[in-house]
Amino acid sequence: MLAQAHQQRGEQLYMARVDIIIPEPTPEYTEENQRQVSQSLRTMQDKLNTSYQKEIKNEQDAFSYFLT
Repeated sequence: MLAQAHQQRGEQLYMARVDIIIPEPTPEYTEENQRQVSQSLRTMQDKLNTSYQKEIKNEQDAFSYFLT
């Protein structure tokens, strides 16, 4: 719904590019494999949060520029 509103106003939406490889599960549980999966997911979360914060800052900067 939000995406449609942006597109109707002619705005383009961009998604964060995430180039993180999450290891495939092994047939048997191994602590090392679970650690790798957990670390990969934390890295992805950090990357997504960082890119979202940059997007918000860019919007705020553009709005501030518009007001001046």
